[in-house]
Amino acid sequence: MSVAVVQKNAVARCCLSTPNNLAINYWRSQSPAAGEELHLCPEAAALAKPYALMIVQGSQRVPMDVLDEIAKSAIQKFFKTKQTN
Repeated sequence: MSVAVVQKNAVARCCLSTPNNLAINYWRSQSPAAGEELHLCPEAAALAKPYALMIVQGSQRVPMDVLDEIAKSAIQKFFKTKQTN
């Protein structure tokens, strides 16, 4: 999942965009699916929901303000790890 970030009025606005799913893959690598059902970790699951909606709706972006708190936190932590690497 690639991410577009726009800086405006000192507030970063993020939109998740297709085709890459870097953030989901990051969280999957940090906490692999577990159990017989192969449940995703909460972060990957939270990001997978809007990603699936993007695919179904044919959208290119999802505004940050429509993400739930877990998804927002997951994408923000993903950005922080990528900035420090």
